[in-house]
Amino acid sequence: MNAGQNDTICSGQNKILGGSGQNGTTYLWTPGNNLSSNSVANPTFNFVNFGATPQSFTYILRGTRQGCIIRDTVVITV
Repeated sequence: MNAGQNDTICSGQNKILGGSGQNGTTYLWTPGNNLSSNSVANPTFNFVNFGATPQSFTYILRGTRQGCIIRDTVVITV
């Protein structure tokens, strides 16, 4: 399970996090802010930065499959 590569994007640009889902796996992204869903393998991130200073967001992906918990993080800067 992979939360994706850290990335810098332009304000208002969409960025798909994570990857393809696996059967029998539950997904939880925290925080859920600025995501299309916090319970899918590959949510879309979108944020409009109205300021001149870049803003960074750290997301934690926690997946559970067959009783095992897998965790990964990704940082998106806008």
